[in-house]
Amino acid sequence: MKVIRVLAATVVLMLCVLALGMERSEATEYCWLLTDSTASSYSYMKLGLSYVGDNDSSSSLGRNYWAASGIKAQVYTASPFVTNMQLVDGSFSLTSTTKFEAKLHITGITGYSDAAVGPQLNVTLIHMTLNPNTFKGTYTRVTTVTTSSGATTQKDFAGVASLVTCQ
Repeated sequence: MKVIRVLAATVVLMLCVLALGMERSEATEYCWLLTDSTASSYSYMKLGLSYVGDNDSSSSLGRNYWAASGIKAQVYTASPFVTNMQLVDGSFSLTSTTKFEAKLHITGITGYSDAAVGPQLNVTLIHMTLNPNTFKGTYTRVTTVTTSSGATTQKDFAGVASLVTCQ
């Protein structure tokens, strides 16, 4: 009897996994080059966007919610020439026929050249406003850096988001 229960539970679990796999949509990959007034760095962001749904099937906007996850590379083009990799999650929404907006949350441990400072937690919030036809537009970001001693600094940036070929 115990063997039959284990087999039945295994079959039910396999069916659940198969059902979840059939309903899961594959993410479409998009990449952006983010540039701003900072001459010594730029960011490259690679995201997978997965369709989530819409708020109103009769809406002229149609399918308008996507979940996003991926990675952002902050590349420093001046000494010490480091690249910081950061995790990205967030969402995109078609908010009008002329606006595709994104809210992204980015975290990572930044590199450091001063051993006394130690590793730093980098938390960035980005809001992008893109043209829905070209996926190009502008962004605003707020970055908060917290050192291992607990000291924080905050920087605000605005720049251009350019859709690029993914590498």
